[in-house]
Amino acid sequence: MTTRKLSELPEASHPFEGTEAIPLVQDGETRQVALANLLGEATIATWLAPYRVSSESEPADNRGALNQAILDAVAQRRPPVLLLPPGRIPLDGPMILRRGIRVHGASAADLPIGTELFLVDGSNGIVIQNEAWPNGERSWDCAELAYLRVNGNRAGNPQGGSGIAIHGVGKAAEIRNLVVRNCARFGLEFSGPLEPLTVRNCAVEDNALGGLRVGGNGPVLIHGLAGRGQGPLLAVETGGSPSIVLLAGSAVGHSAMVHVLEGDPRLTIIGGQAVAAAPGGEVVRIEKGNAFVQLIGLHHPGFEQLVTDGNGGDGLSAAGSASGFGVYNSALRAADGTGIAVSIGVPPANKIEPVILAGSGSPPPELDLPSGSLYLRRDGAEASTFYVREGGRWVAK
Repeated sequence: MTTRKLSELPEASHPFEGTEAIPLVQDGETRQVALANLLGEATIATWLAPYRVSSESEPADNRGALNQAILDAVAQRRPPVLLLPPGRIPLDGPMILRRGIRVHGASAADLPIGTELFLVDGSNGIVIQNEAWPNGERSWDCAELAYLRVNGNRAGNPQGGSGIAIHGVGKAAEIRNLVVRNCARFGLEFSGPLEPLTVRNCAVEDNALGGLRVGGNGPVLIHGLAGRGQGPLLAVETGGSPSIVLLAGSAVGHSAMVHVLEGDPRLTIIGGQAVAAAPGGEVVRIEKGNAFVQLIGLHHPGFEQLVTDGNGGDGLSAAGSASGFGVYNSALRAADGTGIAVSIGVPPANKIEPVILAGSGSPPPELDLPSGSLYLRRDGAEASTFYVREGGRWVAK
């Protein structure tokens, strides 16, 4: 065999598939090794190449190639990490997420740096969904979706769906560092059992019905969700009682930060800011169901109500623009070393312990609370400011 210099060899074609064999000197002997094995996880930058996904490809070809790449990864013929190239990738239908697969874009930044999945005119569907949507049995677990922009193009898809729709979020699954915008429904939508649902550092912008919808049941952690546009930042519509924590969220222009359409969620809002589109409105709006609400340290300029309750409850008025600690239908309990508890506020279905309440006017007789409860009247005069519940009636002290 004729010896040739490296500079005399023809250049290899690019992009690589990862199956190319190259020489490697090991233990003093020249051996062959597959490029994919040599590069390890770095091959995620090249193994998508045979599927021809790009901003220049036809939308149907991109959709088919992405879904085939994910299927091949599930079958373990490819690494379980799908890395999308930067640029706008047009699609005419949904990319289908599968369990156990990580899907990463190049970045969630603006183009041309970021990766954007763009739904072309007339598709009228969802941009990303899992195989179980809307009511299948297989959970999306041990998986990840990150570093990506999703654009539903609702002007060209007025009958379209949400940007991302997942049924049955399973264990060890996470959604993070996404920008989802311009969708005909919500930015993100979830249904079915949540074990748990974890969404971190995402932005939802100008989606027609709101930012994120929870329609399932289970624990939910939403950390650092930033929203802009109409509808609520978070919509809750479930017959169950999910436990939802909204941590350090930001809502600008949303009609309510949280809208409970139906269900009995345990909702805790910690920190963050909600700015009303116009003076008035509420941070949390309850239409139907027995929602338990706790607000801790939320800055809420422009809102007159912390909570409004369509079930006939009085709701909870805002005092100023910042909430230290506000509770609605939820008991706040404190105890010293003896274990003796004091409760402030009480859920209607659990009137067991004495509580402390405050309001204008004398306490109404129908305000039936346990004996020992206290009522502080903010507009009272001498002998009509402090009331104690005794023997089934309110007694002024």
